[in-house]
Amino acid sequence: MLEELPKGRVEVHTSEATQPVPLESLDQVKELKQLYDSDPSVSRLLERAQEIEGVVRHASTHAAGFVISGDPLVWHSPLQKVGKSETMVMTQYPQKALEEIGLLKMDFLGLANLTILANSIQNVKRHRGIDVDIMRIPLDDQKVFDMLGRGDTNGVFQLEGAGMRRNVIELKPNSVRELAAMVALYRPGPMAFIPKFVRSKFGQEPIKYLHPSLEPILKETYGVICYQEQVMRIAQTIGGFTMGQADVLRKAMSKKDKDILMKQLDRFLEGAKKTGVPEKVAREIFEQIEPFAGYAFNKAHAVCYAFLAYRTAYMKANYPVEYYAALLSANMDDKDKLAVYIDDCRRLDIEVLPPDVNASGVDFEVEGEAIRFGLGAIDALGRGQVLFALHEDLHFTHGHDL
Repeated sequence: MLEELPKGRVEVHTSEATQPVPLESLDQVKELKQLYDSDPSVSRLLERAQEIEGVVRHASTHAAGFVISGDPLVWHSPLQKVGKSETMVMTQYPQKALEEIGLLKMDFLGLANLTILANSIQNVKRHRGIDVDIMRIPLDDQKVFDMLGRGDTNGVFQLEGAGMRRNVIELKPNSVRELAAMVALYRPGPMAFIPKFVRSKFGQEPIKYLHPSLEPILKETYGVICYQEQVMRIAQTIGGFTMGQADVLRKAMSKKDKDILMKQLDRFLEGAKKTGVPEKVAREIFEQIEPFAGYAFNKAHAVCYAFLAYRTAYMKANYPVEYYAALLSANMDDKDKLAVYIDDCRRLDIEVLPPDVNASGVDFEVEGEAIRFGLGAIDALGRGQVLFALHEDLHFTHGHDL
């Protein structure tokens, strides 16, 4: 509970901080228990450790999390500044406590890839006179899937990491649906089942279901659980859960709440009896879905990511000069990425022309079938100074600084 404190001082006191947390290690490690019983210094050390066990060690900030309240937030939660920022604040309560007092936390993510996509479309319009309606591009462009199958994924949303590139090469995707499944599986836990997913696609491993009623749920993902919705449908089909109850199960699994999980397991097994599923099979199914639920994407999220991956790949495969000009411009402050993408251009026979005070702009720009180096990417010059010079209508001359 919050206590009244002198002005200018805010502290949070919780009952958890004053209640010692049992040291599970004493029950699990016999040698430690013997030391605890026989050596006073060890017992004092462990008792002191017991007093601080479970206490929050540090405050961290969720990069995209926003807490929403109908009233001033300070009425509901103590706040503190974020780092050295004068304007940003964060709650001193963790997410779970915020949910318990009725506040809403939502994630708002900004993606540079959307800017890259928009700018590449503008480049195509400006230099080729072609209007690309990115929402209506064909979703079966073989040029795109051939490019992905070769592992040419630099600059493609979600697919350019070394591990993901290797998986995409093995999968050789031929649909947005398969891209969505790969995006969903490339996470801790489900990642171990990517080889099975790939082998099942190519018929190298038979697709097996623990129960026939799982086939319509898992058929599109070759018998592998990929999405939260699949977990919920399994709970509904096998355990007789309502969709609301299935969502409670999903949340308990994602938060690894053991007490709630045990209750949900009992309910799942009881429901399985009513749906005619043997208890042994029901237990195996529950054990199979548990590791997935903790890390699984919901399908809408994965499909949105897959569409964005496909659209960036489409622009790269069909309009590489315009796409790389936008990609280089978006990464001009990251010298490592800039070097990788310029090497890519050379590999794809796209000439990157040197900076020229008479021809270059702030960003990388399309010049014929080449890309002109942007002045904003030059070391010790930078975007801000170039923009200032252009705004002030200053002239660049060789041998002179701005």
